[in-house]
Amino acid sequence: MTCVPFAGDGPAASARLILVGMPHDEDRTPGAWDALRQRIAEGATALFLDPGIFRQGDYTTHWLPLEKKGRLHDTTDSLYHKECVARRHPVFDGLPGPGILDWDYYGSLIPQRVFEEMDTPAETVAATFATGHNAYVSGYHCGLLLAAYPLGSGRIILNTFPVIENLGRNPVADRLLLNLVAWLSGSWMSGPAAAMRRNGV
Repeated sequence: MTCVPFAGDGPAASARLILVGMPHDEDRTPGAWDALRQRIAEGATALFLDPGIFRQGDYTTHWLPLEKKGRLHDTTDSLYHKECVARRHPVFDGLPGPGILDWDYYGSLIPQRVFEEMDTPAETVAATFATGHNAYVSGYHCGLLLAAYPLGSGRIILNTFPVIENLGRNPVADRLLLNLVAWLSGSWMSGPAAAMRRNGV
């Protein structure tokens, strides 16, 4: 695959998949956000690898291009913890699932940040819930870990799995990023996952 830096014009103008990490503060300007939203509206897919990118001051989802932005919530896990659940999806090809994610296997990839109280996504890939948890007044909590939303002719992928921080350190992060790119670029359809889906696996 050929990767080029994102720009409003030049080689990146025809890119169908845009990977968004955490740019420096000076690069996260209204103009840069407008250029990115325009590219998505024209048909590109933007995969956000760090949910902190949407923060402005105390507003954790200021730059999130949704009508109901909700918030990004930091969770605390100890003896009483949330459960993270993956659906059957090409993002988890070669990884344990579907179902509740194994804490021993995923380890440092278990998200500590959760999107909540926002628009219902077009596709939920992974979510989280907690019941009987004394950190919440109601004792119950749920939120999104990985989900897709349409935006114009394109789409945005919200992700809270700490993939970037764990690349080269946790093999799950490496596999998860490769699966995400393959899924969003459409190449997974011609790989082993395509046969699995044809067979209803």
